[in-house]
Amino acid sequence: MLLGLLLIYRDLSPGRLVIWTGICEWTGFLLVAALLGWALQRFPAVATRLQIPGGTRHGSGPWFCWAQAGLSAVSVALIGWILLDPAFDALGHGTALFGLSGRLTSCPAALMLLGTTILMAWQTRGGWRGTWQYATLAAAVLLTSSIGWARLDPASEAPWFRRATSVFVSVSMMTLLTSVGLARVLPRSGDWLIRARRATPVFGGLALLLAAIILIRWMAS
Repeated sequence: MLLGLLLIYRDLSPGRLVIWTGICEWTGFLLVAALLGWALQRFPAVATRLQIPGGTRHGSGPWFCWAQAGLSAVSVALIGWILLDPAFDALGHGTALFGLSGRLTSCPAALMLLGTTILMAWQTRGGWRGTWQYATLAAAVLLTSSIGWARLDPASEAPWFRRATSVFVSVSMMTLLTSVGLARVLPRSGDWLIRARRATPVFGGLALLLAAIILIRWMAS
């Protein structure tokens, strides 16, 4: 509610400027909320002083997971809108932090969303933990794809072909990461590797499908 009131107070116009300004604030809020949820488990005395019930040592409650999941889904939709709508390119020039104007603002938003999914996976148990682990892998694809999509000129020839190529590179990287890379840096007894190996066929199949589409498009041209 506070984020919404601040956007209203600033009286931003046109409507796309509200989305462009709010996306990083929205995903930043999700990241901070996930960080606080994780911190309360590491420092239970603070949770006790704040009179938070439910035993935070056993993971965050379902209500918090559902709230974070719903808000994260909205964030993904807004990031996708920004990446696909060239009208956002006219926003933020000369005022954006680090020069990330236009559609490039979706990249830090996707990065904060990735951080949110990791923190949520760290603080949950059972089915929710697996859900957030898979969401982390999907958020990594969104982040790497957003870099290519944000820099793509919509007026270029065959923009969707170029977007498909960017996603192909991302899922190919994730196929290698989940099948080989993570095993070199994560404990072999951990459940992260189990989730990664289960996701490998999905990323590999998607990479093969996109490779076939790209090859057919290239031969047709």
